[in-house]
Amino acid sequence: MNFSTSPAAPRTVLKRLQPWFLSIVLHTLLLLALGLWVFDRLAGDAGHRIWATYPADDSAMADFTVASVSAYDPTVAASMTPAAVLEQPVAARLDTPPDLSPLDALDMSNPPSASLVSMELFKRSDVWGEEVRVGEAKKKLSNLTREASGADKLIAATGIGQAGEVVTGAIRSELEQGDTLIVWLFDASASLTHKRSQMADHAESFYKSIEAFNTKRRDKAENENTLFSSVIAFGQNWREILRPTHVGARAISAMTKVPIDTTGDENVMSAVTQAVQLYREQRNRQERIMIVILTDESGDDTLQLEDTIEYCRSAGVAVHVIGPNAVMGCERGSQLCQIPSGGREYAFWLPVKKGPETSLPERFLVPYWHESALPLWQQSGASVAANTPWYGGPYRERLHSGFGPFALTRLALQTGGSFTMLDEDATRSVDQWANRKDYLPDYASVNQYVRSLHDYPVRQFVVDAATLSYQQVELFVPPRMTFLGERSPVYPYPVLHPYVVPANFRTQLSRVLQSERTRIERASEVLQSLIVRLEDTAVPWQDETSPRWQASFDLTKGRVYATQARYLEYLAATQNVKPSLSLETNEITLLPDATLRSSESRYLVDSAVHSLQKCIAEHPDTPWAYLAQWELDVPVGLRIQPAVIPRPPPPPPRPPGGPGYSTKSSSGSSFSFPRL
Repeated sequence: MNFSTSPAAPRTVLKRLQPWFLSIVLHTLLLLALGLWVFDRLAGDAGHRIWATYPADDSAMADFTVASVSAYDPTVAASMTPAAVLEQPVAARLDTPPDLSPLDALDMSNPPSASLVSMELFKRSDVWGEEVRVGEAKKKLSNLTREASGADKLIAATGIGQAGEVVTGAIRSELEQGDTLIVWLFDASASLTHKRSQMADHAESFYKSIEAFNTKRRDKAENENTLFSSVIAFGQNWREILRPTHVGARAISAMTKVPIDTTGDENVMSAVTQAVQLYREQRNRQERIMIVILTDESGDDTLQLEDTIEYCRSAGVAVHVIGPNAVMGCERGSQLCQIPSGGREYAFWLPVKKGPETSLPERFLVPYWHESALPLWQQSGASVAANTPWYGGPYRERLHSGFGPFALTRLALQTGGSFTMLDEDATRSVDQWANRKDYLPDYASVNQYVRSLHDYPVRQFVVDAATLSYQQVELFVPPRMTFLGERSPVYPYPVLHPYVVPANFRTQLSRVLQSERTRIERASEVLQSLIVRLEDTAVPWQDETSPRWQASFDLTKGRVYATQARYLEYLAATQNVKPSLSLETNEITLLPDATLRSSESRYLVDSAVHSLQKCIAEHPDTPWAYLAQWELDVPVGLRIQPAVIPRPPPPPPRPPGGPGYSTKSSSGSSFSFPRL
């Protein structure tokens, strides 16, 4: 018998099975697609609509959206439940609760405890986001193209309430145009703790007003747009406190749990860039995005400004800033900090970076002389606020400009946002001058700014003089006025008058005077180069029409002439001092006087007075006018006042074996200042 099989048999079997395989594959793909669609609907922010009944009353019913509710037990008495939660009673949650953030451990009702815990959190790798690589913002949508804002978006507010109104108004405008994601980007400085709490209170009222505090997501069929919120904290690094959610209550809670950054660094540009990259590119968010920055400093990474602007514009992201009143012409200034302790409140001036208001220096930053009651010229750190002038020390470093820091202001305007300056009592600029917008800084890029200077001689001179004063800051330190007295490093910084044997005093006086005179001669030579430029009659100084540049030029010109006159008077007064002193003299002090010694000083003083008075008359109640008046307040000339410091009596003898005097308290307690 022949058992051989025909070669065509296997092919016939495969042919019959082919439709079955094809059907199985197609049905499997269809089931998989349906499963993914259902899973996406479950995981989406819209959630399920569920009918639930209260155990105590079967007739009482409520519908809610699973993904938008807070945990709530209807059996708990209403008096023990927050009113905000009662607005939307809920019986259950079907979604899996997220893992608790380490920030949830903060007890915000106990500020000292919360501060200590949050300081530790800043050191944890699971708190701050890793730096992400920023590429090109390819997620830009055609309807998100934004135009740069105008000067009408520069606003001054006297408190967080007014500033919050500006921000919430911008949110409403965005929400009218489509679904919106607002990113609350909060400075994590200790100095902002109170303002963050105030902003949370204001935001809570706003969320309730648009029915987005603790209720279900709006029904898209009603053509209503949805507001999503996220919270990010920044300092040296950045951290996403809250992922985007449409429940306003969660955003408010996250605002109160911002950890405190103790590094003192404020990398605001990096934080903005990372936030845009996170939501536009990494998570592919398609809503309209606006970032709201709350900060009291200008930032430490402002060199990234132009890249940050370009990136935000390419992603269609608007940046709104609530920021400080910038110190005038200085990068660093001082901020009033009030610290409660032992039932009292202590006030300190803390160093803080919140300036300047311009892209390049426009202020001739030389000190004012004869500030004997103020700190050392180079002193850093905190100083006691009591009995110290509101405008600062010799450089008037606490004088505010009336405008926001340049980098933050330009970022807001170029991205179609707004800058709201917190012009509170402790940081108010001179006064609320009505014509402030006539003196707006130039908010063009630095490159555009520099190119424009070549066409304006006044502006070129002002910037050159300001730059020179920054480069020669040590050369322009005020000369010594008391010989051989020393300034105390302890508040209120009096001049100490040590006893020196008269014979030794005369020997030391020559050496110290010569050192001071040599430095002043070098400073005078530097200033003379500026005076030569001012004396060039071929330059059309009178053609400048901008009130800001006119004020800056008159102030700069007047101070250049006045400072040069002071140098010449100092050299003349100290030229031959010893012959006029008695044998008992062991201290001399140089005091301001209206009499001039140098023949060249009269012309310089007349020129200075003319320019400074012109500045005051044409620009009253402005920072420039105050700076000019302070120069006029002190005469240029000097007179020598000799003194005889008596030999101090010998100290009383100590008891044998008696305890020495200790300056440390018995409790061993100390006081530290928070870094801003």
